[in-house]
Amino acid sequence: MCYIYYNAFNANDYGIILYDSYTNEYGSVGDNGPLQSGPGFSGNWWNNIDIPSGSGMAEELFGDSYVTWDYTMPNITGYYYLVAIADAYDAIQETDESNNFFYLGNEYGEPVYIQNGIVQGIQDNNPATRKLAAPVSGAKLDSPRQMSKTNYNAYTQKEISNMLIDHKKSGKLQNKIVAHQAAKAKRSK
Repeated sequence: MCYIYYNAFNANDYGIILYDSYTNEYGSVGDNGPLQSGPGFSGNWWNNIDIPSGSGMAEELFGDSYVTWDYTMPNITGYYYLVAIADAYDAIQETDESNNFFYLGNEYGEPVYIQNGIVQGIQDNNPATRKLAAPVSGAKLDSPRQMSKTNYNAYTQKEISNMLIDHKKSGKLQNKIVAHQAAKAKRSK
């Protein structure tokens, strides 16, 4: 799973905020923890869990319907979508890739404005009390709403989903991850 920022007006401006890997390389079944390195700007995690059909990671690990992470946004300014992507590396072959994306936008489904890394316009950070509740298990997500006059030229969520699918298939997403890891290693020296 990758949590990505994606510029609503520039398809080349995106990056990975959080990375969450599902692997049996570390710990026992039911364990999770931080990775020493990874592509996430703000955090990298591993989970060794089995997720039965119709269930989710939060439900299996924590007995809850959602997961929260503390993270730091990169110092970006503009209108961005925040997108959680399941199976970001296409490890699972499936016929419907479009249901692998969950967008966090403003209350109208539009991109959020981020100024110097601070998200504007999301008033309530508590998933239990948001106006737009998190989807329940097995529910079909709402269709993206049409962009308002403020964002009429922004990419739609469908367009970004299609670009992300293309970036996964072409290797651009993997290249972005490798480049980010190299830059992060260089900064830490």
